[in-house]
Amino acid sequence: MSSCGSEISIPGTSAESAQVSPASSTESSPSSSPVPRINKNHGFLKHIIQNQIERDEYEKAITQSRAERDQQYQKNRVAEKVSQNRYIPPHLRNLATPSSPPSQFSPKASFDNSSKNDPYGEFRARARRSLQREGLL
Repeated sequence: MSSCGSEISIPGTSAESAQVSPASSTESSPSSSPVPRINKNHGFLKHIIQNQIERDEYEKAITQSRAERDQQYQKNRVAEKVSQNRYIPPHLRNLATPSSPPSQFSPKASFDNSSKNDPYGEFRARARRSLQREGLL
């Protein structure tokens, strides 16, 4: 009786239905909408980049002002100590001679070296103008 052509097939267990079900699931996914991606045309990334540039310019300005303030403080402190005519230990003697090391934060050089190839030059200029209005530059 098992050789008879009328076999009972249970849905979901036959080889045909197992092959059809994955194909039907992949066929249905292209018909549905694809996973939403970031639309770069509406300016979302532009604002992220602009905020990053503004943050970097702010950090540059703060670091520059901090370096200038520390340098001025160090000069005043060394001048006070030198004028007191005290013994200066060898490890502090190089501080007594005011030789200014080349600063990586020169006020003009750090902001005027923007190249014409910089695609975000306008953002950088706008960030610098806002920092100047706030009095940080």
